[in-house]
Amino acid sequence: MITAAETVRSVFGAYRLARFDRNGLSFLDGTPAGAARSFYCALLLLPPLVIMRDISYGWMNIAPSFESILLVEPISYVVRWAAFPVAISFLVHPMGRQQQFCQFVSAYNWSSVIWIVVLFPLFVLTDGGIFSETAGFFLIHLARILLLIYEGYVIRVSLGTSTAVAVALVAADFLLSLQIAGWTNSLLV
Repeated sequence: MITAAETVRSVFGAYRLARFDRNGLSFLDGTPAGAARSFYCALLLLPPLVIMRDISYGWMNIAPSFESILLVEPISYVVRWAAFPVAISFLVHPMGRQQQFCQFVSAYNWSSVIWIVVLFPLFVLTDGGIFSETAGFFLIHLARILLLIYEGYVIRVSLGTSTAVAVALVAADFLLSLQIAGWTNSLLV
């Protein structure tokens, strides 16, 4: 079980990484146990992610049944959280980065807090009509681009890779996310 102190420390570490401060890693538990506990972040972020997903249904003009949401979304949520770390687990050995894997998992998972802190208000303000649809979608896409840069930094410093490798891994994660989202949406319609 994760403690409140570790949660606060880890979120602070993710914040420091978002400021491009590699010392943010020192606030994250990069041990195997710490990497495993970092998946508690998925529970922490579940409420705002459920709201964002509900908003997305409206934007995509889909109205899935309660039953399909109940069957598909939980599986999709677990797959989204596990897919990229599992993919990286197969790459760390050929990359010679086995020692950094747990640090990467912890940093990657806790960096999700920053994603939600940035995107959640934009979703809510756009859906609530505070931003026009055009302005809101522009801000959301701009934020996603900046967050992908942040993700590249997290990958680069946590795995100790080059910028080129980090960019390739961000692209792979982005494509994997699109595939999972496409699969999820196709099952909901």
